[in-house]
Amino acid sequence: MGAAAFPMLRLPLSAALGIYFRKISFRDQANLPRSGAVLVVSNHPATLSETFLIGTRLGRRFHFIAASFVFKPWIKGALARFCGAIPVYRRQDEPEQMAKNADMFRECHAQFDRGQAIVIFPEGESLTDRAILPLKTGAARLALGYDALPGREGKLALVPVGVYYSDRTKFQSEAVVSVGQAIDLAPFRGAADSQEAVRDLTAAIQKHLESLILNVPNDAVARFVHDVEKLYLADLREEREGEPDLDLLRRIAECITYYQAHDPLRVYDGWRRTNAYWRKLETLGIADPALQSEVERRATRRHALALLIGGAFGLVPALLGMLVNLPPFLLSALLARLTAPQDILVSSIRIIAGLVVFPLTYGVITWALRAKVGWSWETITGALLLCALLGYFALVYLRWVRTERERIRVAFLSLNHRRLMAKLRAERKALVDTFDQARADYLAATRRG
Repeated sequence: MGAAAFPMLRLPLSAALGIYFRKISFRDQANLPRSGAVLVVSNHPATLSETFLIGTRLGRRFHFIAASFVFKPWIKGALARFCGAIPVYRRQDEPEQMAKNADMFRECHAQFDRGQAIVIFPEGESLTDRAILPLKTGAARLALGYDALPGREGKLALVPVGVYYSDRTKFQSEAVVSVGQAIDLAPFRGAADSQEAVRDLTAAIQKHLESLILNVPNDAVARFVHDVEKLYLADLREEREGEPDLDLLRRIAECITYYQAHDPLRVYDGWRRTNAYWRKLETLGIADPALQSEVERRATRRHALALLIGGAFGLVPALLGMLVNLPPFLLSALLARLTAPQDILVSSIRIIAGLVVFPLTYGVITWALRAKVGWSWETITGALLLCALLGYFALVYLRWVRTERERIRVAFLSLNHRRLMAKLRAERKALVDTFDQARADYLAATRRG
């Protein structure tokens, strides 16, 4: 966030992100200098969501380079500038205004001179969250242009930051922000052909960003990676304990991409069998995690008893939490569905809508308790805090009920349809064995560990 908006927006945005995402992980934050001129280059899979993540969670105040349409109408532009945004004029938006980009470069150079950090998204808007489009050259031109100024050589750190979402449109998904090592500008400095240097640096930025996310340019492969992830990631976690999920997913994607090029029939067979397995689970109304554990009659009773007792004790506070928090939650989701024309905008709109709708809801409750009931401010504050805590409890409670219900469903089927479930478990084990063998063959063929 910009200097003016940072203290005001950091806390509410951080809270909103903590609620919207089930888990947020940051990797190698030490690669981002704590002070001095920095140009952060990042992918852009969910527009404002990564702006919020980078702007509030990386420990520095950032200015963001944003497309000129973000600044229209003027009141929206005033807010964008207050938040530290700097306009850039793109050919596809306002080709007649591109001469104004000289002002953007001057503004960025001035910020660098003051030791500030700027974020640019050289990809523009991502069409998918599993690949990076060819980058535009603006980031490279900005970095090399500043580095070439008298007395500025070596003063700017060019830092790639990759943002990965397990599902960029889903509430309670996961986000991973990976900070790469600064890209050395020395090899590109003083080149005889400045345009070639810009192209080479742009290619280097692209390579660095692709290494920080799950980069799967082929849509069909990306879908297959997702299907394998649901089935195989838990097994892979056990074997490679401590390795981050994102790295494990990269291994899966690299293996599938390799076989797509060298043994496409093997990929097709795995895809066909995996899809058949998921269709059977869908027909039975069960989830794969609940199927993984062996179920006995005693375990069935234990899960049923836990669901009965835990459900009974937690039902009232969960209902109270939903009574207050469910209406603004559903309204935020509805606004996102109605106003987000693309997947890239869903999470951003839900977060922004939540930042507006939830405070309004709590404001109405405050007014009612004060004006109609006559409660003291201390009592109202306690009541609102309790409402917020009960809302979070309801979220955890519903997730727990869903998991226990799945376990009981699998337990019931295991006890009453033993042959069917035994066959399904055998099918799952055969798939996992197939993936294990494919991975072993891939590592042997590529001599990787």
